Amino acid sequence: MPPTGHFLHAVPNLSVFLGLVVFTTVVSALACGPPAQPGTTLEKAPANTEISTLGGPESTIEARERQSVAALPTPRSNVTTRAPTSTPDLESTVQAMVSEALTKLPAPTPLYWPTLEDFKSIAYITIDKAFEGQGFGSGNFYRDRVDEDHGQYAAVYVAKECLANRELSFDSFRSFIDQTYLRVQSADGVPVLNVTARAVIAELLLSNALEESGLALASDGCTGRFFYPETPTKARLAIDLVKATGVKAKLNPFAAAGFDPVFARGAYRWFDPATAKGKPFLPWLCEGEWWGSELCRVQEK
Repeated sequence: MPPTGHFLHAVPNLSVFLGLVVFTTVVSALACGPPAQPGTTLEKAPANTEISTLGGPESTIEARERQSVAALPTPRSNVTTRAPTSTPDLESTVQAMVSEALTKLPAPTPLYWPTLEDFKSIAYITIDKAFEGQGFGSGNFYRDRVDEDHGQYAAVYVAKECLANRELSFDSFRSFIDQTYLRVQSADGVPVLNVTARAVIAELLLSNALEESGLALASDGCTGRFFYPETPTKARLAIDLVKATGVKAKLNPFAAAGFDPVFARGAYRWFDPATAKGKPFLPWLCEGEWWGSELCRVQEK
C-alpha cells in the first residue's frame, strides 16, 4: 500500500478541483445577496421597471403619478337639481289661452262679401214687385234709401251666417234679403230686420260671454270682427248691426236727420283706450253709456 504522502501526488488535479469549488460557492453567495432573516418573505424583483407607452418608455415614478391622477375623484357638477313643484291645471290654462287668442285673431277675408251692388240688384227687384202698377215714381222713397239700408242688411246677414258657421255666398245673401227686405211682422208691424238684428246680437253677446268665462271655446275670427275691429272702417259692421235694431226709429224726425254721422263719431270713441277700458266693441256699443240709453232693443209698441 502506498504511503499517504503520495496521495496528492497520485491525484495531481485534486487541488485545482477543490479551488474551483470554493470559488464557485463564494460567487453564488455574493450574487444571491445577504441571507434572509428568519420570519421574512423574499419578494421577487420586478421583471421590468419600464412601461411601454405610445410616446416611448415611461418610468415607474411617472406611471404611478399618472395612475394617481386617474384615481382622483371626479369633480361634482355645480348644477343643482330643484325639487319638483306643483303645476297648475295645464289643460284649463291652455284652453283659456287658446280661447283668448282665437277670439282676438284678425278675421279672415271671406271669399264672398255682400257688396252694395249685390244689395241693389236684389232690392230694386223687390221694390219693383212691391209697387208694381201703382204709377210712376212709386217706391222711390225706398230706392233712395238703398245705399243707407245696405250696411244694416249686410251686417245682420254676416252675423247670422257667422253664428251658423256657414260660408257667405251671393245665393244665401239673396235668400236673406228676400225674407227680410220690406217685410214687417204681422202682429206688431215691426220690421223683420229689427227683430232679426236683436236676436242675432243677443246670441253674439251670449257666445262672447261664454268664451271669455272659459265655458266655451272661441269660435273663428268670423264673429271676432264684431268684438275686436282693427280699424274704424272694420268697425262699421258692428255699428250697422246695432243700427239695424231700429235705433233711428226711436228718434224724432229732427234728430234722425243727422243721426248717422253723430252715431258713428260716438262709436269711434271705442278706439280710445281710456274710453273703451278694454271692453269688446259690440257689448260697449249695446250698453249705450256713450249714447245715453241702451241701444240693442227694438222699441216696444
